[in-house]
Amino acid sequence: MLEIPLLHIDTVFFPGIPVQLFITDNQHKALVRFCLMNKRPFGVVPFLSSDISEHESMEPDSYGCLTYIKSVEELERGCFSLSAIAQERIQIVGLRRDKGLLFGQVKLVPIRSYDVLQAEKASQRLKPWVIKFIQLQSETGGLGTGLCEMPARPLALACLAAHLLNIHSDSKRALLRCDSTSELLNALISHYRREATIMEAIAMTDSQKVESYIWAN
Repeated sequence: MLEIPLLHIDTVFFPGIPVQLFITDNQHKALVRFCLMNKRPFGVVPFLSSDISEHESMEPDSYGCLTYIKSVEELERGCFSLSAIAQERIQIVGLRRDKGLLFGQVKLVPIRSYDVLQAEKASQRLKPWVIKFIQLQSETGGLGTGLCEMPARPLALACLAAHLLNIHSDSKRALLRCDSTSELLNALISHYRREATIMEAIAMTDSQKVESYIWAN
C-alpha cells in the first residue's frame, strides 16, 4: 500500500504514456512543490464531478495512474509546465487531507495479460484501425504522421490507442477499469471502428461541399 498526493483533474492517463501538464491551480501548484521537494510521484485521478471547487465532498474514480515528474519549468505567477510519465495503474482505497493537499492510500493494480495469445490477436486487429485513425487525423491537421509507428507490445499499443482517442472522460474511465489487456484491446477496437467511420463520413461530406463550391463558381 502506498500513500501519494493526488492530482484531481478531468483527464484520464494510461500507463506508459508521457504527458505535458500546465499547472495553474493553487492546490495543484502546492502538489508539484511537494513532489519536487520530497522526490515523490503523484496520482492522477479523474473525478466523477468536473467541479473541482467541491472536491471536499467528491469521491475520486477508483482507478488512476501513478505519475512521475520528468522535468519541470516554473512559469510566471508560480505556475508550472510539467513533463511527466504515467506508469502503474493504481486503485484508490482511502483518502485524507493534509495541509491543503489530498492524499490517497493506493494499491498497484497492473492491467493483466491473462491470455497472451488472445491479446496478440486483438492487438493485430486493433493496429490497422489506429493507423487509419491517425492518417485521417493527420489529413485534418489533428495528429502528425510520425505516430504511425506502433508499439510492438499489446499493452503498450492499447495504452497509446486509449490515450489518442478523443472521447468523453466517462468512456476513458471505463477503459482504464478494464481488467485485462485483451479486454482493453477489444473495447478499443469498438471505439476505433466507430470513430474512424464517423471521421470518414465527415471527410466525405467536406469533400462534397468543396466540389459543390467549385462547380458553383
